[in-house]
Amino acid sequence: MSTHLPPVSIGIITLDTRTTAFAKLLDYLIPALDQYEALTELVVINNSGAGSEDVIQKVLDDSKIAEKLPVSLINSPQNNIATARNILLENTNHDLLAFIDDDEFPEKQWLAELVQMYERTGCVVVAGPVHAVFEAETPRWVTQIDLHNTRDRTDGGIINMTGTGNVLIHKPSVANFRFKESFGKSGGSDTDFFLRVYDAGHQMRWATRAVAYEDIPPSRANPQYLFGRFMSQGANYRRVMTERGLVKNSWLFGFRALGMFIASLPIALVLLLIRHPRTGDWFKRAFSNLGKVISKRSKLYE
Repeated sequence: MSTHLPPVSIGIITLDTRTTAFAKLLDYLIPALDQYEALTELVVINNSGAGSEDVIQKVLDDSKIAEKLPVSLINSPQNNIATARNILLENTNHDLLAFIDDDEFPEKQWLAELVQMYERTGCVVVAGPVHAVFEAETPRWVTQIDLHNTRDRTDGGIINMTGTGNVLIHKPSVANFRFKESFGKSGGSDTDFFLRVYDAGHQMRWATRAVAYEDIPPSRANPQYLFGRFMSQGANYRRVMTERGLVKNSWLFGFRALGMFIASLPIALVLLLIRHPRTGDWFKRAFSNLGKVISKRSKLYE
């Protein structure tokens, strides 16, 4: 074990209905731990309610990951993703906390790359890319959507927002920050959190080689689901911007968003006809702007 690398806590939030994906993550996490020869711990939050922890504990036991590092399983008092994220901030033992989603799986150098960027730049937050993995029959225009906003980011570049799917946080620097539980069902608590961290003057960096992947099943790779998700993301963006006082005139904000939808949708349809690789990104632009006008009131986290 190296004495030169800092200790890291790894935080995962999961549900008893996601055991297959969670088990796959643990299988891929073990090689990443082998690659990072320093003190680590794993803290798992059961976000599906007390009484279901036995299901999650069995997945942990079957993985034998406890042979690699200390493992803790904590029940969240409510099914609220922001609450679960705050539990991780408050119940992990090391200064560095790496979040990874339970339906993702990392490359073996994932953790080492996150920490390397942190040490090289002295930043407070390091985020890495999450690449979507689609099934073979998925339409090509869907597979080329920038689902996780990884394009146009450079290795070591400064970023002003990210999600918690693949991120490393220096906890002492954000000791006064918490994820807002008002976003805990709709989504957006991570966007709001990291924007506030950035506003406070804390540096956040992008680590291109700290790669994780997410399997996208057919149920989440169709227009109905994707357009609805984009609309929810647009609605969340409006909520975050409104709370930050950046929507000075709600009517003008909505009018501009509607104009972007009207302008973007025909472009997306034309690109679809000619099978252009950026088709999906124009659909994303169109329906996220529509979501800023028409709130679907849907929940991204159940």
